[in-house]
Amino acid sequence: MVLVGGLGTRLRSVTGEDIPKPMAMIYDKPFLYYLLSHMINQNPDIDKIILAAGYKHLVISKYFGDEFLGRKVIYSIEDVPLGTGGAMRKAVGYSDKKELMIINGDGLSLIDFNMLKGGFQRNQSDIQIATYETKKYDKRFDYLFTNTIGRLERIDNLPSKHEQLNLNRGIYILKKSVFDHSPSDNFSFEKVILRNYELKIYISSLVGEFFDIGIPRDFKKSKKLIKDKFIDLKN
Repeated sequence: MVLVGGLGTRLRSVTGEDIPKPMAMIYDKPFLYYLLSHMINQNPDIDKIILAAGYKHLVISKYFGDEFLGRKVIYSIEDVPLGTGGAMRKAVGYSDKKELMIINGDGLSLIDFNMLKGGFQRNQSDIQIATYETKKYDKRFDYLFTNTIGRLERIDNLPSKHEQLNLNRGIYILKKSVFDHSPSDNFSFEKVILRNYELKIYISSLVGEFFDIGIPRDFKKSKKLIKDKFIDLKN
């Protein structure tokens, strides 16, 4: 599942009013094309993609249709904004799987996904989160703090002196059942589900470059990274 329903207001100087953020063009293809191509390349066992869409969703469905690189594409449409949690909760109804990989549609990570899958299986997690470690503290961000075996204990932006600073990559493997008792209206996955510490939530701190396209400066940087790092633009 890929979350592509955000309003993307901070990027509209690049996209304009009529293009959803994941469809921002990089060279001759939308960002979402590169994201999905990369995910399928890294996870060839994927057989179905659910796009949790909302704002300007017809732009997305017109481009991708009902199949992409041999994988079935299904659209879960928000008629009204549901937040990340509400969008996920609605979209999981389109899957008959008990476990899903969920990805934020405005970021790319060059990670070993087998390590994320291995952590999920080894820990028997309800949720396994892909993270990366940073040495530089920034009060704008919430960090994920764990116990010695990687189980999430708290999320906040107030680390103690010697704590490792883990940032969320926006990639999860989770059990569908984590939404069984979630709110029925608009809610944030990050503020509600991830802060339910009764769930078995673990992190996989993974090496690999991460970037997003949330603001124009990062979008400009992503163009160079896409060209240089992992996308063969000849294909």
